[in-house]
Amino acid sequence: MNTHNSDSITVRLIKDNDIDGLIALYEEVWPDVDYDKKAKANFVLKESNGINYCAEYNNKIVGSRTSFYINAYIGSRKLRCIHIGDSCVTKECRGKGLFQNMNKHLLADFFIDGDLIYNISVAKSRISYEKLGWVYIKSLESIFKILNPIRTLLKIKFDIRKLSGSRIWDKKQTIISIPQNLIDERERIFREANLIHINYDLNTIAWRQKTYSGIKSFTTSSGLIIYKIGTIKNCGLTVVEIGEMFLSSYDKKCFKNALSEFVKNIKPDVIQTNVCHNHPLYKYYRRCNFINNPKHKYLHHGVRVNSDEMRELCLNPANWGISALDIDTF
Repeated sequence: MNTHNSDSITVRLIKDNDIDGLIALYEEVWPDVDYDKKAKANFVLKESNGINYCAEYNNKIVGSRTSFYINAYIGSRKLRCIHIGDSCVTKECRGKGLFQNMNKHLLADFFIDGDLIYNISVAKSRISYEKLGWVYIKSLESIFKILNPIRTLLKIKFDIRKLSGSRIWDKKQTIISIPQNLIDERERIFREANLIHINYDLNTIAWRQKTYSGIKSFTTSSGLIIYKIGTIKNCGLTVVEIGEMFLSSYDKKCFKNALSEFVKNIKPDVIQTNVCHNHPLYKYYRRCNFINNPKHKYLHHGVRVNSDEMRELCLNPANWGISALDIDTF
């Protein structure tokens, strides 16, 4: 599909000259969200490689639906997959069906030959996705560990709910170079486990860094950790989010060594991550006393497929092995 008109609102594919309109849209819809709106718009236009729609009213962009083709596999089988994110509609145009309309256009385009769409959504948009055929599965857990209990308890005044406060992430980005042996070992483990995962080959890692979200890497004696660092706004604690760990060996000793070296050098108060229950490292996080987020155990992990084969494979939570690095908001 290309364009659709309803009540003078046009739904169409995003074009290269839409950058100013997208920046204005993001600034209007997300004025308090801590990221560079211009960098986000540039990424959508130049690097997203997905199917991107917008809604236009009186020559103003009033909504967007963006997506990213992603290097997804189930086991050793390549999937034609997109990850969707950054759906938004201005306040003045909500309630007019634009969210549904833009998504319907994307679905019609993608499922000509596509296999899988996945996303992590906010709770209030879940019903709208479900009306369009999305299924939400309990697969991706939010877990964390307090590393400095006394300082943390004093900072949050013994109210653990404050740990769920908004994060202010350091936007300084380091160039990530993952040794080929670590890439190969991770991919071997995921393929043997026959899990849905993202294959972070050199091209995918290079593309992932173009999101300019402040991702960093730390090299240990047993691997490499991709992470972000920031503060929890309402209490000032230092928080680290681990995106993924690339290890020389996927065993408890290697995991603990990597995590210990990381903590000793970075010195966070709190470590958090999102990881599927069947991810090869999940059990090691648990053995290192990571616990579930008290506000929500599972993220809203939405899955949209269009064939019986993909339903059988992708709607089973046990088949998923994604982590925080595989989410657009990381």
